[in-house]
Amino acid sequence: MRYWVRRSLAIFLVLSTGIFVGPAYATLVVDADVNGHDTPLNPSNAAGTLYRVSIVPLPASHIGAGLAPGELTRIRADFPGWTFVNSATDANGNFNVVHYDVDLDKSRPNPFLVNYVPGAGGAPAGTLQWIQFIDTNRPRIAGLPRPYVDPQPNDDTLPFYWTEAERIAATGLAGGIALQFRDRPARNLMLSPVEWQADLYLVSWNGVMAPGGPVAPSVTVYDGLRWGFTISCLGMGRPGTNVRAGVGGDKFEDDGVQGDEGVCAEAVAQPSSLMLLGLSMLGLFACGLRRSQNN
Repeated sequence: MRYWVRRSLAIFLVLSTGIFVGPAYATLVVDADVNGHDTPLNPSNAAGTLYRVSIVPLPASHIGAGLAPGELTRIRADFPGWTFVNSATDANGNFNVVHYDVDLDKSRPNPFLVNYVPGAGGAPAGTLQWIQFIDTNRPRIAGLPRPYVDPQPNDDTLPFYWTEAERIAATGLAGGIALQFRDRPARNLMLSPVEWQADLYLVSWNGVMAPGGPVAPSVTVYDGLRWGFTISCLGMGRPGTNVRAGVGGDKFEDDGVQGDEGVCAEAVAQPSSLMLLGLSMLGLFACGLRRSQNN
């Protein structure tokens, strides 16, 4: 009799409080795409919340030459006095995506990495640079528009991803690489749901640093690629050690704007569910009591 009561109450407390140790969900399942990139799934944090981290799109998709209308409006508003012109043709050559993998807690040794290698016709004339737009529901700074020009806050007065010193270091590398791109975005798992998408463009610049002179700074926008990741919540699982995830964020490896969500909605049992569980356990307790009395 006392054993049945203790067991019934213990089951009720476990189910009603959500304190449950189930199968090991921290194991990463690998999905390989045609380029050999992989997507580990289902990390969990210390609170026992289970998440899914996915590369989207997989593989990275090509974007034709020129900024989208919203992106063009955004960058012109952010950099008045600059001229931004969409090229009528793609740049000559290839964008070689070297690393594009889900990264948990920035444990991977490599960031997202792209090499621009010109073809036989050579690279576009002028100074090569990157412009990247970020469209996310969890921006680095609260109130940023969708999309915004990366990085934020800007680390110089130019509209490009690299500073001048960074551009020089990423230019003319071995293997015919005209310009390299690297990034390592991440967001806290607790910010789920997270949608993070980047539009990366190769551009050619006339080298003029600021408006107001005899020649205005001018940028021609060529083609590029779209890449990103999502984090979604799956519910309660076994407590794990993961904290954040992304691609292996903005440029400064930030975690994004912290939300007020303790755990995702799917991980919290609804009051009606708890009531049903309680009634079920009381029924089991009554059956056990009757069985004990009969015995």
